[in-house]
Amino acid sequence: MSQALYRKYRPKDFDQVLGQDNIVNILKNQIKNKNISHAYIFSGGRGTGKTSTAKIFSKAVNCLNPIEGNPCNECANCLSILEERTMDIVEMDAASNRRIDDIRQLRDQVIYPPSNLKYKVYIIDEAHMITNEGFNALLKIMEEPPKHLIFILATTEIDKIPDTILSRTQRFEFKSISERDISKQINLVLDQEDVKLEDRAVDIIANAASGAMRDGLSILDQVISIGKKEILASDVYDLLGIFSDQVKINYAQAIFNKNIESLLRIIDEELDKGKNPNNFIKEIISFFKDLIYVKLNIKSYDFNGLVENISLEQIINSLDILLEYEDMMKKSDNPDLLFKLASVRLVDYMPRLSLEEKVKNLEERIAYLEGNGSLGGNRSNIENRDTLRSPKHEKSEAIQINEEGSFLDASEDEEEIPIEKQKEQALDHSNEQTDSSVEDSSDIGERYLFILSGNYPQTKPLLKGIKKINLRENQIDLQVDQKEYRMISAMKIFFESAGRDLSNEMGKEYKVNIVLSKGTPEETVEKDKKIDELSDFFDGNINIINKK
Repeated sequence: MSQALYRKYRPKDFDQVLGQDNIVNILKNQIKNKNISHAYIFSGGRGTGKTSTAKIFSKAVNCLNPIEGNPCNECANCLSILEERTMDIVEMDAASNRRIDDIRQLRDQVIYPPSNLKYKVYIIDEAHMITNEGFNALLKIMEEPPKHLIFILATTEIDKIPDTILSRTQRFEFKSISERDISKQINLVLDQEDVKLEDRAVDIIANAASGAMRDGLSILDQVISIGKKEILASDVYDLLGIFSDQVKINYAQAIFNKNIESLLRIIDEELDKGKNPNNFIKEIISFFKDLIYVKLNIKSYDFNGLVENISLEQIINSLDILLEYEDMMKKSDNPDLLFKLASVRLVDYMPRLSLEEKVKNLEERIAYLEGNGSLGGNRSNIENRDTLRSPKHEKSEAIQINEEGSFLDASEDEEEIPIEKQKEQALDHSNEQTDSSVEDSSDIGERYLFILSGNYPQTKPLLKGIKKINLRENQIDLQVDQKEYRMISAMKIFFESAGRDLSNEMGKEYKVNIVLSKGTPEETVEKDKKIDELSDFFDGNINIINKK
C-alpha cells in the first residue's frame, strides 16, 4: 500500500515547515537556549502544520546533536522517534480518549521518567474534545509537572479550551498557509514524483486547499492518480467537479457587457448539470480575486483581455457583493435564486463617483422642493445667492443690454433671448412641470437653464457669467463674460450634459458651445468705471438703456 503524499512529504525539521516562520523561530531559540516550557498549545486551522511541528519539536528537544535548534534526524534518539520505536513520545487523539478515566490513566503514566530519551513528550491532538472532568484531571499534573515531561496540545477550536489550562501553557496560533507556499510545496512534490502539471492546474489545487497544506497534498494525490505524466487544468476541473475557466470568463463577460440574458443562460446551463450554486459563487469569488491580481499585474493569467477596459473599483465592488450573497446563500433554502439575484446586481454596477453625484443632486432637489420652490425658502434668499441680481450689483451686465432687451443684435440665423428674463423664469417656475413639446426658443432657453441648475447644482454660482444665449437650429451658444470664461470652460462637461438632458427631453438634439461675449475687456472696464461713478452719485438708483 502506497503512503499518502501528506505523510510521505511531512516536514522533518523546522526549516521545512512552510508559512509559520514566527512560530518556528521562537521554538528553535527555546531549544538553542535550553529554555523549554512544560506545556504548549498549538492552535489553528486544519492542515496548517500543528502536529508536524509538535513531532519536530519532540525530536529537537531529545536530539543528541541539534543543529541551530533543528533535530539532526541521524542520531539514535531522532531515528527511534522517526521509526516510532520509542515509548517516550506519545501521540494520542483526544476525540477517542476524552473521558476522565482516560485522562487519569494518562496522569498515572506521565510521572515515570523516560526510558531512553531526555524528555517524555505527550502530543494530544484535538484537545478541545476533552471533557470538563478530563481537563480538571489534567490540570493537576500541569500545575506541578515533573521535569522530564512536556505536553503539546493541538486544537482547531481554542475557544473550547478552559482558561485554567490556557494560563499554564505557551500558546502558538498557526495561520492558514498561503497559496504561494502551497504551490511551492506542490511543485516540490511534482519534481520528486516526476509528474508535470500546468501552472494553472497547480494554482487551482492551491486555491482548493483553502489554506491547508494537507488538503492540498491530498488533492494532488488524487490528481496524480489519473496516471498521466502531464496533467492539464481541464483534468483537474473534471476530477474535482469544479467550473472551468471558460465558464467563469463567459460569466464575467456577460456581467461587464451588461448582458443579463446571456448571464442567466450561463447560470441555468451549469445548474442544470447538477452543479451546486454555493460552490458556483465560491468559485466566482476566487475568479474575481484572480481578476484583481491580473489587473494589478501580480499574475499573468490569460483571461482573453477580460479586465483591460474594466476598472479595479468595479471588480472590487463586485467581489464585495458576491461575498455578501455567499453568506446569505449558506442560510437560505433557495440559494439558486439568491445567486441569480447577486449576478444581476453585478450587471447594475454604477461607479462610486457617479453614484455620489446622483445622491448629491437628489439632495439638492429635495432641499429645493422643501423650500416651496425657492433655494432658500423666500425671494430674498434667492437674490442673496446670486441667482437674480439687480443692475446695481451687476453693472457690467446691465450696461451690455441693448435696446431690444437682449444681449446681441438679431441676425437672420439667430434668435436672441433676454437672459435675465430666462434666469428669472427658470427659478420662479422651477417646480412646475414643463411641457416637453415646447418649441418656442425662449421656452427652450428657459428649460435649458432650469435643467442646468437643477441637475448640476455646482454650476449655479456660474450662471452670472452667462451674458447671452443664442439659439441656432440645434445649437445653443452660451456667450460668457471674460472673467467667468475660464471657470465655465473648466466645467464644460456639466453644461454639455445639460444639453444632452434637454435633447432627451425634447426629442431633438441640441449641442452646447461656450464662447466669449462680444466687446473687449478694456471697453468693459471703462464702462464699469463710469457706471460706478453714476451709481455712487445717485445712490445706486439708476437704470441703463442703450440706444443707437
